[in-house]
Amino acid sequence: MKIESALIHSVFPPPFKDPVSDSTLGPFADFPVSILELNCAGIVGYGVLPVSEMAHNLAKDLFLPLLWQYEIEDVPSIERFWDLAWKRIRNMGTGITLHVLNAIDLALWDIVAKKANQPLFQLLGAKRERIAGYATNGWVNFDLPKLIATLEDTVARGFRIIKMKVGVDQGTRMDEDVRRVKAVRKALGEEIGMAVDANQCWTAEDALRFAHHIADQNILWFEEPISARDFFGYQQLVEKSPIPIAAGETLCEPDEYVTILKLRGVSIVQPFACILGGVTPFRRVAQIAADAGIRLTTGGFSPLTCNLVAAAPTGYLTEYPIPMADTFSSLLQRAPKIVNGEFHLLQVPGHGVLPDPDVVKRYSRGSPVRIEPGTLATIQVF
Repeated sequence: MKIESALIHSVFPPPFKDPVSDSTLGPFADFPVSILELNCAGIVGYGVLPVSEMAHNLAKDLFLPLLWQYEIEDVPSIERFWDLAWKRIRNMGTGITLHVLNAIDLALWDIVAKKANQPLFQLLGAKRERIAGYATNGWVNFDLPKLIATLEDTVARGFRIIKMKVGVDQGTRMDEDVRRVKAVRKALGEEIGMAVDANQCWTAEDALRFAHHIADQNILWFEEPISARDFFGYQQLVEKSPIPIAAGETLCEPDEYVTILKLRGVSIVQPFACILGGVTPFRRVAQIAADAGIRLTTGGFSPLTCNLVAAAPTGYLTEYPIPMADTFSSLLQRAPKIVNGEFHLLQVPGHGVLPDPDVVKRYSRGSPVRIEPGTLATIQVF
């Protein structure tokens, strides 16, 4: 089967009730998204990519002209296309290029799973139909009363594990972060699982100091405390931290996971399909994690990524980031349900996520961009 056409919808849902910030990025006031449709012999596959002219041009002028040439029939055909696409961008770097490749790769997996009449998680080898989740909320720009109220509301939605952000004022007020963690633990009680995420704001020395300050708060993991590629720093933290260390969300290549896992630089590994470039490389990283015996979580577009965690041999939890995941879910006609903090995967062919055409149309800016075979690649990378 060959891809017959593609559509890109640029969707701008209503802004968040409150802007949110982590230690190094923000404030974020909304969560626009482009929805990609690939049409193939009467089957439509869906993916998501950034809303930007650059992302759309990469899809239209680089990846899709390459895709028109290929027959997409099964898993090996997707993997062959992905490997070729990766080689074509070898001199371009990663970043937004992999976000766009992720959208195409995800849509191709959706098509192949639908063609096989299988849910994606089963095509990927999952034996389970549910996967536990945790909610990320409690942002560094919230004052303490708002932080506690927000996380109490999150628990009231049924989540038994929450993750809060730390690194107030770019990580320069560690005493305030310690106070906030202790206040949240007291408010939520010991029965709620808690993790903290520093979004790479500290040095290894400062991160270790913070870990010791909150070691008595029953913290499940300390996420991305230092720069993502400071592999030896992570090795040091795992050896000395009283709290398990999680990382990997912003690594871009399977070889980077080989490095950090060989160094035993994480207790929990967190590959993110959007940053890796899709389901295809995510599977490879999941196997690397399994071979190392390391638990795996992931997040982002949670109604989609829960399929990947369920299929990962050491899949542990799926992240549900609030308010981003709420905004994305509001665009969907069909998605996995979350019951008591647990994702119930859908027994339908494909990844199960179906955009609501009326909602997409309501919040779209301009007409969808239609791309058809015959377009030649105009982006050349030397």
